[in-house]
Amino acid sequence: MPVVNREIGGEGVLVDVLVGVAPPRQRALERVGFPVPTPIGAYAVVDTGASISGVDRRILEALELRGEVNVLDIHTPSTEDVPYRCAVYVVSLTLVSVGGSRLFPELYVLATSFTEDEQARVILGREVLGQCRFFYDGPGKAFEFAF
Repeated sequence: MPVVNREIGGEGVLVDVLVGVAPPRQRALERVGFPVPTPIGAYAVVDTGASISGVDRRILEALELRGEVNVLDIHTPSTEDVPYRCAVYVVSLTLVSVGGSRLFPELYVLATSFTEDEQARVILGREVLGQCRFFYDGPGKAFEFAF
């Protein structure tokens, strides 16, 4: 099982990921002779409060994913009783470490937005985290993430 050991930074727990098109989209592009976009490397912030993962809109656009597959009403404490309408896309997501990788070939993700000064471009939600091991050492300012 690959393991990432790092310090906890200002943005929290960040791990390396690759975001690409899902296999059905890849096959459709290949079938008609179109190029398949290269997976994009990014930092993902581990978010145990998120039930579903999210990917920055700029990554989705770079992968030429223009049509969402669904729209969900997302409730957060800041929106109170008014849900936030959020587009859903299908991507492949690969967790990456020096010791190996783990592919989630067809992951439904929310289209999110990050500011330019943030390192993270992906949110890892519980549908991914539920298949990983995670240890957060607050006093030691370090974490271990195994997948």
